[in-house]
Amino acid sequence: TGNDFSRATGWGGGYDGGAAAKVIKNVKSARATRLDRWKMELTKLSTDECETFHFQNYASFGADAATAHGFHSEREKNPHLFTSRTKNKLVYVREGAKVMFSGRGRTLRGTLDVHPSEKGKEITPVMGTLTQSLMILNVPSYAGGADLWGRKGETIRGQPIFRSSPRGGGGSNARPGGFEPQSIGDGLLEGIHMQGIIHAGGAIVLRYTGRRAWQADKVVINGNFPVWYGQVDGEPFVIEDPKGFHAEISLSSVASVLIRSN
Repeated sequence: TGNDFSRATGWGGGYDGGAAAKVIKNVKSARATRLDRWKMELTKLSTDECETFHFQNYASFGADAATAHGFHSEREKNPHLFTSRTKNKLVYVREGAKVMFSGRGRTLRGTLDVHPSEKGKEITPVMGTLTQSLMILNVPSYAGGADLWGRKGETIRGQPIFRSSPRGGGGSNARPGGFEPQSIGDGLLEGIHMQGIIHAGGAIVLRYTGRRAWQADKVVINGNFPVWYGQVDGEPFVIEDPKGFHAEISLSSVASVLIRSN
């Protein structure tokens, strides 16, 4: 996820060589901006065991996180397969196919209850029947540069080459007055619904967006299924509890980071 953060702050996906003087020049001309840092307190309902996760890029539950878990496990078992970005992507596609055909990519509606709120006012988003991943974003870059929220607007369902206005989209979840532009320091998280691995692949390869669901400063999530996959900043985890889990996400702290000016 490091390259997603560097992309979101204008520094690109990685250092490709070049004179140090150019880097220093860019640092000198960069501007400081606020970065929100978030925490998720997750409790297993059978045991009341609580664990706290911190993130600044993104978090997710569902098929996306299950794929990340499979990728992470495969990399630990067979590190020799991960010697280039191309090979990494091929393994990721394979793990996504496993999730799709194994049942781990089930739909979330009816098993994952999401209650976002802003300034104490609860938002009531509608989760589509085909939603398999809940994405929770703080930065406008995912999986090597995918713009899931859509800074230029959300891709229109059934007509992905067209987009809504930058403040529009969301369908039944459209916000009165329009959505705010995505920012890493506005005290808000963006909620995105993804319709499985194929939708996610389209976002990564073809630059489709997800389905805008909400913007919130606090999120409460209840999962009522015995096994869940989640991830924070690319680090996957598994929740196993017969009664499910309860999670609360809120702002933890803020920091100052440099945004490249050109």
